[in-house]
Amino acid sequence: MSSDRDTCFSPNDKLVDANNNNWTHVFENAKDAVVKVIVSNSYSNPEISTGFIYNKDGNIVTNYHVVNNADFINVTFADGNSYPAQITGIDPYSDLAVLQASAAALNKEQMKPLPIRNSSALQIGENVGAIGYPFEQLSFSVGNIKKINILRENIFGYEQTDLIQHDACGYHGSSGGPLLDLQGRLLGVNSYPGLQGYDVPGLTLAIPSNTIQKIVPKLISQHSYEYYE
Repeated sequence: MSSDRDTCFSPNDKLVDANNNNWTHVFENAKDAVVKVIVSNSYSNPEISTGFIYNKDGNIVTNYHVVNNADFINVTFADGNSYPAQITGIDPYSDLAVLQASAAALNKEQMKPLPIRNSSALQIGENVGAIGYPFEQLSFSVGNIKKINILRENIFGYEQTDLIQHDACGYHGSSGGPLLDLQGRLLGVNSYPGLQGYDVPGLTLAIPSNTIQKIVPKLISQHSYEYYE
């Protein structure tokens, strides 16, 4: 992900892309679905990353590498309330994980999942927005798709397919955050670093929404995804 923090937008900036589209409404509509994920363990400082509400049952999608070594997970919702969370399911092959906050958090009226778009219709050059917690506060940036259908080996040694490369800004804490189109629909989940030896400065790879839709329901119902030869 980008290392030039000054190129990224904050929530107070005017969110306009290269085609003069204003993304402020996208940020305002999506921010209630975005969750701060704080992971702690016994041998390092707490790490802040991102997740998003997947359904009305309060399942939260993030990256597997975000929670891989977690001893304790805490999630903070848009209203500022924080709760312990448990891992519901993981898939290191796709770098996806599903979390569930404690029962105290599950007010279904407050669960505002993002609408999901078919990622197979994406086109190179299409404008996109990325939202997450790269600086310990919710931030949003816009860019466009550079490449699609990328195959890369992730940091766990597994091949990820159909990845989306874009230039909306991102940092370590952006991991697990949603990639959105101008209608506020989910296109993918930003993944970092996940691309050992393949990172391109200023560019981010995202796991496409079609992969999310295939794998996440199984992570919720079966806690893992079964791959067949």
